[in-house]
Amino acid sequence: MPSGRISFTAKPPLELPLALVLFLLAGAAERLQEAIWFPFVMGLIWLLYRRPGVDYRLDRHVRISLILLAAYGVAQLSSSVSPVATLAQILRFAGYVALMLLLMQRWGHSADAGWDRIRPFLIILCLEAFLGVIQRTLTRSNEFAVGTFLNHSHYANFLVIGIPFAVTLTIVATKTMLAKSSITLISALPVLRMAGMVALLISAILLAASRSAFISMLASLVVLGAMTISRLSVHRVTASLLLLAVVVLPCWLLVTDQIAERFDKMSTIEKITADAPLPLWRNALTLYSACSWMGCGWGAYRVAARTLLPAGSASDAHSDYLQALAEFGVVGAAILTVSGAAVLRMASRRTALKSPSLAPCFANACTASLVSILLSSTVETNLYIPANAFLSLWIGGIAAGLCHQHRSVIEVPRSRSCYA
Repeated sequence: MPSGRISFTAKPPLELPLALVLFLLAGAAERLQEAIWFPFVMGLIWLLYRRPGVDYRLDRHVRISLILLAAYGVAQLSSSVSPVATLAQILRFAGYVALMLLLMQRWGHSADAGWDRIRPFLIILCLEAFLGVIQRTLTRSNEFAVGTFLNHSHYANFLVIGIPFAVTLTIVATKTMLAKSSITLISALPVLRMAGMVALLISAILLAASRSAFISMLASLVVLGAMTISRLSVHRVTASLLLLAVVVLPCWLLVTDQIAERFDKMSTIEKITADAPLPLWRNALTLYSACSWMGCGWGAYRVAARTLLPAGSASDAHSDYLQALAEFGVVGAAILTVSGAAVLRMASRRTALKSPSLAPCFANACTASLVSILLSSTVETNLYIPANAFLSLWIGGIAAGLCHQHRSVIEVPRSRSCYA
């Protein structure tokens, strides 16, 4: 018989503590570049939520590249300009790996409860978006929307990561509504809720007036639409033209005067040259030339800029790729390139599976999000911002789980996709 006692052993869903960590990182943004507490908190979450006996093996290429990356970071400790900064970065990397493994475990069995698992980080994104919209609405100034961030581009690219998931859930909710015999206001509420979430995120991105975020958003939506079209039995050319019209034209019509002025600076070669952060990129290449093989040290760019560059030089390279090249050198940069390609390949593998489940839908969203991250990283140091890096690895963990699910289930032939 039930004893009537309340059990205190039940744990909340994994996504709740992860959302709390994301909330703390987003609230601190660049103010917590040296978030020493993060790896220890992730270690505690790992101990609480790991399942003994569960297969944690990542995709072989991802696993090998991550092991090589960790080993390379340890080898850099002896040559780093700042061994303390390198050690801190290695610890953060361990926290990111724990995040990926936990989410792989979570998504590796079923993706059908997708909304419940996606909702926590989408809520954090919507809170940030709402704050940015309120900032611009109340101040009525020409300042960019930044939320809790210090930089408007980092803020906007943080929001862009969630756009493919919000759009995917809107499509799935619409499909569910249309499958019902009668459509009522109650049945339409999930669609309205998700469509409102998409509108809020896009509004905040536009008010942030970040060119890199705007282009990354369009690219992610085009990639998401293209992968959706590839799964449908429709005329591909017609569908592709329709996709461009549906994605690009509405976003272009919604462009604010502020972001239009910023794009005007890219109208000629002379304007692009004057507006581009060329001095910062040259600084990164200067650091790379000084430590071309082993780099200045993982996470040590800021210290290296103070010691090896002229006084007053910026503490970042304004590009994830150039900053990583300066920190890792040519050997580490090659390992990083392989790691990024392996994660993207891992995410895209599940999109090819025709399945009645929601897994291919979420795999499409993962791929589109990762494309937006990789694209924006060319001109921003997004992955050096703790909140952006954490959310990016959250997406990577979902992709790892879907890939693990892909290897452990028998494929069921199906002519129509989960969107149809």
